Amino acid sequence: MPDLHIDLDISDARIEAFLSENNAKEQDENKHLSFDVVRRNALQSFNDMQACPGSGKTTLVASKLVILAKEWHAKHQGLCVLTHTNVACYEILSRLGAHPSGVKLTSYPHFIGTIQEFTNKYLGLPYIRSNGLPVSRIDDDVCERYMRGIAARGTLTYLEQKRASLFSLKIDHVTGEINIPGFTSASQSNSYKDLQRVFRNRLNRGLFFYSEMYHFAKQAIAENKVLSEALRNRFPIVILDEMQDTQQFQDELINSIFQHDNVKLQRFGDPDQAIFDNMGGGEPNQSFNSKEGLAVVSHTHRFTRDIASKVKGLSIRQIGVITARDVPQEPLPHSVFIFDDLTKVDVIEQFSKLVAQCDPDEKWAAVKAVGATEGEGGHISAYWDGFDKNRSPKGPKPQTLFEIVSRDWRRCDRHSQKQYKFLVQGVLDLLRISQTTDSRHDPARYFTASSLKSWLIEVARYNEFRALITSWIFNGPPDETEWSSQVSKLRALLAVTSTSEDTNSFLSFSDQALAEGEESSILNMYIAANGRQIEVGTIHSIKGETHDATLVLETKNHQNDLEQLLDHISGIEHGAISGVRKVRFARLLYVATTRPRHLLCLAIHSENVSDAQEQALSDNGWDIKRLTPKVGS
Repeated sequence: MPDLHIDLDISDARIEAFLSENNAKEQDENKHLSFDVVRRNALQSFNDMQACPGSGKTTLVASKLVILAKEWHAKHQGLCVLTHTNVACYEILSRLGAHPSGVKLTSYPHFIGTIQEFTNKYLGLPYIRSNGLPVSRIDDDVCERYMRGIAARGTLTYLEQKRASLFSLKIDHVTGEINIPGFTSASQSNSYKDLQRVFRNRLNRGLFFYSEMYHFAKQAIAENKVLSEALRNRFPIVILDEMQDTQQFQDELINSIFQHDNVKLQRFGDPDQAIFDNMGGGEPNQSFNSKEGLAVVSHTHRFTRDIASKVKGLSIRQIGVITARDVPQEPLPHSVFIFDDLTKVDVIEQFSKLVAQCDPDEKWAAVKAVGATEGEGGHISAYWDGFDKNRSPKGPKPQTLFEIVSRDWRRCDRHSQKQYKFLVQGVLDLLRISQTTDSRHDPARYFTASSLKSWLIEVARYNEFRALITSWIFNGPPDETEWSSQVSKLRALLAVTSTSEDTNSFLSFSDQALAEGEESSILNMYIAANGRQIEVGTIHSIKGETHDATLVLETKNHQNDLEQLLDHISGIEHGAISGVRKVRFARLLYVATTRPRHLLCLAIHSENVSDAQEQALSDNGWDIKRLTPKVGS
């Protein structure tokens, strides 16, 4: 139970005191914070909340945390705030860091991080170490690369023939069984035995898949009956953000610990925006996304009422029209571009002309064109062949140490401690690639962050190492000459003698990496004839963003997404959306269409729009723009 040093009662007086203090810092009254009845209920209760797009959910969560922190005096009990992604975690931390009372929530006894981080820190890692296994790295890609490097050639050939992957050679987090890819039962074959060897070697090297940590977490709880009680005592208040994207196995784990009378558990999210909930093959959660009677924050600060009326049909939860900002005196022409096979490549260019018309003073900074599916054929690249799914700043992981140093990851992680850990992990990757091991105890054992630190202290090199890492944080990426000098210094500090192709490649300098680090936001930038810049990307890549104008491109995944939902967008159909694929399309399109502050546009193939639908779209306030082929094309 919460002790006497924790005041859980958030009274109206405490809310008003917070608002008064917060708004006193802001001279522009239009930016003053206020809470309506629903938001006050979210602050004063621990009821689950559905927050519509642009409703200020992060502000609401951070405000509640600050109000609680002001009267939080317990020394060994803390708030636990869990998110689905690092970006959401950093957003909350940055809000708290701007408030004196919020700062203290960023350290012991409190925890703010992802569900994965919580699982690793308090459950999985302690269990692994207590069973005598080392821990070097929790990373899916590292695990797969290591196993591929030690698997026999015949084993790899067998897996290719079976269309199986080493990525599946891991402990099933649901059943606890070791999955041997390419086999449905035990076998005496050489490939089966080799895969068993590869699996054992990976564990003995301390390399684990992310999902395996949930298996170890469940084992820790099952084998230590007081563990859950200890965590409940440590964290009497738990708040989950981005609950819509939490997978079922994550949800079940958290509920097994914190769904208890002694814990105040509150969840924030939007089931209508659940586009990440089953990524990686996991089933989506049901306890939140299918819960009836969720309290709804249905007022947005982002878009206007005319946009709200156009997207309401995409709400799976059917929350109705979102209360939104007033429509400007001269309403903007929210448009549907109807194209054919010849004019598909003209869609983004025509959108740029409309943007220029609506924003003649070029005040709009965020103008984007997005689609659900990346790739070739009927996908995003069919609209613009310059689109490259691998050049997204939110996309692939850095492949070299210089990429780690130079990439624009600082923009979403402003906390130097987190940056330091990120860079140290890059150094650990270097040691693994170069086969530089911790020979003090076991010549075959890789370094961990803690063992590397202890070794550097032993050989009196830790201060120099720390100074080098810190310089990358505060000084940014070096030029080629300076990088060469730093690599030589790093090799000497770490006793890295390998000159293998893999080692040299990982330590190489790259002008492209430097350019991407400085200009990552324009990697997929379409430059229109009128000079307008339109960033092109996937809907997944723009989750949580706010744009000035957004163009939603029809894409195909078995079926055309806009075609399947056009009756709901046009207002012809008002009932519930059903069918697994249709529901998924609706959630993706709902995320995409609720990004813009000002202008919303759609692009759909002429074969996928009937005359009745076109008329209904027009009646619902959409401008219809049929594209015609250029003369001579």
